[in-house]
Amino acid sequence: MMKNIIYLTTISNENQTIKYGRIGRLFKKIVVNYRMIFKIMKIQKVGNFTMGILPFQKEKISLESLEKILRYQIHKGTITPNTKLVLPNYLTTVEVKAVLKKLSISYIDGTLAKKVLLGKALDYISYLQHKKKTEKEVTFLVSHTSETIEKLIKEIALASKCTKIVSKNIYEFKKLEMMLYEEYGIALQFSNSYQKSLKKSKLIINLDDQTEINEYKIDTNAIIINLEKPIKIKSKSFQGIVINSYQIKFKKELKKYIGTLNLTDEFNPFILYESLLYQQEAYSKGIISNNNIKIVGFI
Repeated sequence: MMKNIIYLTTISNENQTIKYGRIGRLFKKIVVNYRMIFKIMKIQKVGNFTMGILPFQKEKISLESLEKILRYQIHKGTITPNTKLVLPNYLTTVEVKAVLKKLSISYIDGTLAKKVLLGKALDYISYLQHKKKTEKEVTFLVSHTSETIEKLIKEIALASKCTKIVSKNIYEFKKLEMMLYEEYGIALQFSNSYQKSLKKSKLIINLDDQTEINEYKIDTNAIIINLEKPIKIKSKSFQGIVINSYQIKFKKELKKYIGTLNLTDEFNPFILYESLLYQQEAYSKGIISNNNIKIVGFI
């Protein structure tokens, strides 16, 4: 389902983002001051993007006022349960996210983009290790299946040497197991033992948000791609890598699509990319394609 996406910015950045045309400087100043005094959030469509301009200077954001403004936008119907906000870098604080959680407002957090770009992430790991992706043995940690998860497992299973699913609910994957074997001759491996599997797995893809991974012994040199909330391995003997997000660059077509708003100066490119995954316009123009993205590093 496509979402209503609103990109938040502030009055201090409005001149860089919004073009006023021939409006006089004096009148513009009066309007801006009025919005700041009465805490009015301006919603403006600019090209393919809907901007929500908060009545603050970038350095003087009041959490109390922010909550009142967003609450009013919910009352007006501008922000609905189908809305996702895109936060600029200076609003990605624990305090701001707590306000959004209190108001039950969704925001882009990168979780979907991590899953969509998983194949490219494995390609990049293979490139860094000077190995072919088809030589890799991949272990998925997953609590329950879904259409998205099965699509991910299928994509990786088709491109890797061996794919193992570690789950306490392995019976949920029987349909996927039969389909991969009957259509592609691929046999998935299964285990319900986290202890044994984590100890032996070199490449782990974590889709399990219900299991505390630190409860188990992990291969000391494992690479863990975490597709859920960020994790940190506590074991002092662990010398491997935990990937909690990706660093990406936009290629020419994607740069052109967002270039008019200069959004990359204010927003994390990875968060920007995920926002486009929800945007109908980007799909209709064929903008959303892995070919328009390059992974250049990991976080």
